[in-house]
Amino acid sequence: MAKRPHAVGPVVGVLGLATAAGEAGTALPGRAWVAARVDRRVAWELARARWLLALDGSAIVDLPHGDFRMLRQGEALELPAGLAVSVQPVGDAVALLWHDDV
Repeated sequence: MAKRPHAVGPVVGVLGLATAAGEAGTALPGRAWVAARVDRRVAWELARARWLLALDGSAIVDLPHGDFRMLRQGEALELPAGLAVSVQPVGDAVALLWHDDV
């Protein structure tokens, strides 16, 4: 059976994927976006620029030189390549969605 040119794919439970993947994250099916659930402080050395979106919960993004950003549910933050950051959930956990520039 040939694929219809305007077929709509299945619904993806992004929060469920994030919860199942934990802090390591998992790619959304067929996409470069990663869903993750972070329940402790994690550190990243960013080789590429990263868009970071809080899906559920809030996080503190610690930046170099004592700077930080508060990322709340529904908010996004662009982080430049070469940056060392840490992400810490506010409360029990934060569900995140991110995409690294290629």
